[in-house]
Order: sequence, then C-alpha cells, then structure tokens
Amino acid sequence: MKQNSRIRGILILIILLIPFSRQSLCQENVSPLELLNATIVNEEGDVQLQWRLLTDTIEFDTKIERDDIYIEAFVPIHIITDTSTKTWVDTNSYANSQIRAYWLNPNLAKTELQSNRFNTIHASVQFDTCKKSMSLTWSKHIPLTPLNNFNFNDTIEIKHFNIWKSTDGNDYQKIATTEDTSFTDTDVFYNHTYKYFIESVRQADTSIKSKSNRVMVETRMPYNPDYIRTDFIKSNPGSLNLKYTIAPNSELKGYYLLRSDYRRSSYDTLKKFTTSGYELSYEDKSIDTDKQVFYYQMVSVNQCNDLTTRSDTLNNIMLEVKNENLTNKVSWNHVTGNQFQSKEYEIYRKIGNNNYTFYQSTFNNTYYDNELDLLRGKDSSGYFCYRTKAKLSLTSHSAFVQSNTACVYIEPEVFIPNAFTPNGDGMNDKFRPFISFFPSTYHLIIYNRAGIKVFESKNPEESWNGHIKGRGMAPGGTYIYYLRINNPDHKEIKKRGKVTVLYP
Repeated sequence: MKQNSRIRGILILIILLIPFSRQSLCQENVSPLELLNATIVNEEGDVQLQWRLLTDTIEFDTKIERDDIYIEAFVPIHIITDTSTKTWVDTNSYANSQIRAYWLNPNLAKTELQSNRFNTIHASVQFDTCKKSMSLTWSKHIPLTPLNNFNFNDTIEIKHFNIWKSTDGNDYQKIATTEDTSFTDTDVFYNHTYKYFIESVRQADTSIKSKSNRVMVETRMPYNPDYIRTDFIKSNPGSLNLKYTIAPNSELKGYYLLRSDYRRSSYDTLKKFTTSGYELSYEDKSIDTDKQVFYYQMVSVNQCNDLTTRSDTLNNIMLEVKNENLTNKVSWNHVTGNQFQSKEYEIYRKIGNNNYTFYQSTFNNTYYDNELDLLRGKDSSGYFCYRTKAKLSLTSHSAFVQSNTACVYIEPEVFIPNAFTPNGDGMNDKFRPFISFFPSTYHLIIYNRAGIKVFESKNPEESWNGHIKGRGMAPGGTYIYYLRINNPDHKEIKKRGKVTVLYP
C-alpha cells in the first residue's frame, strides 16, 4: 500500500510539473515574432497584418495590439490562439483616414519575444487644377509622440515605392517607382476620376509589400456657361447701360466686361464681376455716347484665370442728325456682330416736348425725314429729336441696341400781316405772326402810337382780336409790334413792324 501511495504521489507531482516544463521549454525554443507588414486592403481602410515565427513548435496565445491615439498607448484588439495563423485583418482600423501602428505580444513571460512595431502608410493627393497635375505624398512612419520616440518603419529598410493608379474605375496600373516619399503625376486630364495607392517593397525580401490607403480625386473643372447673351446696350445722356444673361449651367463665379474702341483691336477689362447669379448689368459712365463708339463683350473666367465663354461683340450706336432745307438726314454707325440672323433698325422721333413715337423701320444706317414740309404752319415745334433701336435676331435669342438721342432745330420762317379787320365778320378778324415751326420761346408786344401797351402774349397760338383791356375795341389806325423768339440753341430772332387796324 505504501508503495502504491508513493507511486501515485510521484505521478501527481509529474502532472503538476508538466505545464511549467512546457512553458520553460517554450521560452527556450521560441524566437521573437516578426511583423512583416501592415497593408491596407480596401477602400474602407481595413488593415491586413502578416507575421512569422522562426520557431513555432510550441502552442501559445498571441495578442495583437494597436495604437490608441486617445490614450497614447498600445491596447489589445485581438487574440490569436493558433500559432499556425500568420495573418489577420483589422476591420476597425479606419486606416483610410489615419496612420495606424501594430505589434504582436505573445502570452509568454519573456518580453523580448514581442514583435517589432509596424505602421501603415498614409498617402494624400493634391490636384493642381491649372497645371493639371497630381501631387502625391505619403508617410512611411507615424509622427513622433510621447508614445513612440522613434519611427517604427525607419527600422525596416524599404527598397522603393510603387505608385499605382486607376482611371475612371478601371484596374489599377503601376505608373512609377521611386525611392522618395512624393511623386507628381502629370498624365492627368480634366473630367476624370483618379485613384492612387502607394506600395512599399521591403529591401530584405521584395515579395513583402505593404499598400497604403486609397486616395481619390475628381478632376472635373467647374462648368463653363454654355452661352453668355447680350440682352441690350442702351445709350443714355452721359452713360451707357449694358445687360447680359449667363447660361444657368455655369458653375463659374468670375466674369470680365471687356471694351475696345476697335472691333478687332485689343480689349481692356472695364469691370470684374464675382457672382453666382445669371444676370450681369453695368453702367459705363466713362463714355460720351454722342461722340464715341466702343465694342463690348462679356467673358467668363475660370479659377486659372483662363477666359472661357464669350458673348458676341456688340457696339453702341452713335446717331447724328443734320437739317438740309426741309429734310432731316439721320445717320448712324452699324451694329456689328457675327451671330446675327437679321438686323433691323427702328427709328423713333420726337417733336417738341412730345413723347417719342415709332416713325419708321429700315435695314440701312441712313434715313431722310422729308415730311417736315407737311408740318409747316400746323403749329408744330421746329425741335426734332431722333433715336434708333437695332433689333437683333441672334441664333437663340433676341437683343437690342438703343442709340443716343440727336436733335436738330429748324429755324422758323416768320410771316407777319400788316393789317387786320376786327369787325367780327369772321374774315381777318385777328392778328398774330405766322411761324412755320413753333420756337422754344415767344414774346409779342403791341403798342399804340402813344407808346401804350395794348397787347402782350408769350403763346405763339394766341392772337390779338383788337380788344384793349378796359377800353373796348382798339380804334382804327397804326400800331407798333415787337416780336422776339428763340430756338433751343438760344439763337434769337427779333422782328419790329407796324400793323394797321381797319374797320371797313
């Protein structure tokens, strides 16, 4: 019995000692873990880790630890219980937006069996719109912090970096190899989608590679407007108003109003606009519309200061009028433009203080108003003003250009009767000068032979009927009149003469 009890005790002791013996054996035979890479495997930023054991005869657990940017420490995120497992994917790393660092910590007493640190490569890209180039930069290590006082991947020799590129969703193609941590891709065009990632190649074993996060850039330029339309160019006294309409597809915010004194000469920038709207208006106060002709165009400007869409080039109309006997010659310069389907000029006329009314249409740039003779003696003003409006039919819309106003005064012909008979028979009962066209000012005074004023009027339509206020009818005899009239140019006409009152 004693012998059996002794045997059982020895067996129990052996059983209790076995784990400690295996752990000791494990610590003697296991080499440090080597973390080979940390490669980002997809758009979401998942990180695949790969490692190896130089001796893997003993089973043990391995903790995978990842940096925690909030507490500045490595924290366990997963445990590998099978030493035959040599790879694992971290689906919670979000390494597409930040650098992540890892290491492996075996569940053994010896700390020197822990693996090296390894961090992901983080790439960024900047598109130069004007140069049409992509500037790629990447970091092969995480920045220095109190957590890590050395750069992890600097202890791993990198032979070179491969740059991979995808265009519009096609398969990635290797486009360059560099030993630097930056690269400029000049094989870039507008309105495409480009994706890139960086691949590091180990010096010791070129089969071991790590991929960076994916970066994407759309090289779409803001849309130029399909068109810029001139709505009108309108002359005013002392200024010129312009209005333009921008196509609603425009994504640009910069526009220049250009002006030149010759159609095919160089243009100066008159005004710069910054707007997201689709209507542009401007008043050019630096032009004398009675003496100058300028050519205008509105042009869109992209962010590279390139001039893109242009409006048609239109000029103001400078009109002038000259009187030749009883004919007013109205002439003006043509409106030029290369998009016109038709062009018609409407002529508007104003007589005296009346409003402008439509008078005539023509396709020429000269018109003779020879109807003035029909207005003589009809109590019509001799002050004639004209303006013209060019009605433009363009490819897709209509526009107009309104000229300046030009006026001419026709000096009136004056006829003054030398006698009248105010006897009420309806025949030659009244006296007044007959003027072919009304002047701008009129003043008539009549005196008797004693020098007493018997009548006065400033209305060219008012007549003297022979009545003297407070005295009844004027006695027959000779009276003296004084007439003074002015035209709008302040040219004064004076008349003095005699008129006889007769009573048959």
